[in-house]
Amino acid sequence: MRARPVVVVGPARSGTTLVARMLDAHPRVTVACDPLLPLLRAVRDAAVADAAPGALGPDAPFQDCYFQPGPHAALVALLAARPGVRAPRERRGALSSTMAARARHEEPALAVPLSRLEGDTCGELVRAAFGVIAAGAPRAEVAGTKEVWAIDAVPFLARCLPGLRAVVVRRDPRAIVVSNLGMGATDPGQVGHPFSVARHWRKQEALLAELGHRGLAPEDVHVVRDEDVVADSEGASRALTAFLEIDHVGDLAHPERLRDGAGRPWRANSSFGRPGAGARPELAEGWRGRIDAADLAAVELIAGPEMRAAGYAPDLDDERAMGPESLAALTAAHAGEWSWRSDLGRPEREHRLETRRRSVLDDDEPAPDAVRDHFLFESARAAVRAAVVPS
Repeated sequence: MRARPVVVVGPARSGTTLVARMLDAHPRVTVACDPLLPLLRAVRDAAVADAAPGALGPDAPFQDCYFQPGPHAALVALLAARPGVRAPRERRGALSSTMAARARHEEPALAVPLSRLEGDTCGELVRAAFGVIAAGAPRAEVAGTKEVWAIDAVPFLARCLPGLRAVVVRRDPRAIVVSNLGMGATDPGQVGHPFSVARHWRKQEALLAELGHRGLAPEDVHVVRDEDVVADSEGASRALTAFLEIDHVGDLAHPERLRDGAGRPWRANSSFGRPGAGARPELAEGWRGRIDAADLAAVELIAGPEMRAAGYAPDLDDERAMGPESLAALTAAHAGEWSWRSDLGRPEREHRLETRRRSVLDDDEPAPDAVRDHFLFESARAAVRAAVVPS
């Protein structure tokens, strides 16, 4: 039996792992957690070398791509890449070791087979990787992976894997930023630049609007809100199984069903204590009361229009979000030490650019460069504009 391929994507700290573990709890589904990011980064690098040489250095983190032509060109190259793009042989040894190291964290049984992938093209490597995952569950009707910050690669994966279904997890960006910062108490080495996190959230929203222009049909993409999953995991389970066209078998988030990659009971990965097993509704609004006023202003400066379009009501009006509090937050974050960042490193300029986004959104005919810098794609600007600008 050939399993239908699936990929679960979303920002880190967004509930993607819960959704992946729910799917993996289904007796006819197997979803591996986070083993393929080095491969997806290698695909991006190959696409850049093929179509946009010099746009982005090899092995760079995935970028948010706003206000920077090089990272944007790299994103466009990946979105347009074909399965036949060549996989450089000279980098195969490094890829094998990083694939094995990555898989050992969550999916140790996959570490060795993923380190032995064969193929001359990126498409062949991707198909081989999904084949490794499926081989571990030969009775599965659906097999795939969950990867954070990986929506950029979904069109390429769809070209490589006919019938691919993509589950995109969405969460309030304020909650994601607070959860990211909260990790500092237990694992400072994993805390990212908070406003890079916010822009990556915004990029996912932009790419959701663009997927239809990159070969993904609406029926191939299912968006699920973390807040809805934890509030009604039974309903979320029904929606997921219907999307994947498999039998519904009850609440996939029941505590007795959720297991980690080693088969142990799974608990939510919270930055604020050790929650109970299963879906935890109390975590959805846990960010309230923990977010600094200036950080709130900066997140809503960056993500406010997209939040409204996605159904998350900002707490602040635009005038306050664009005011001195958000500039103070950007300036303070610039001086911090972070495990990764994709900002410009110039907080005053970033504040001006973020403030200018509102006028580009309102403009009936903005310049193409302004659309690229502020919204990445016209499809993204149009989707936000339709949702929040009065007609």
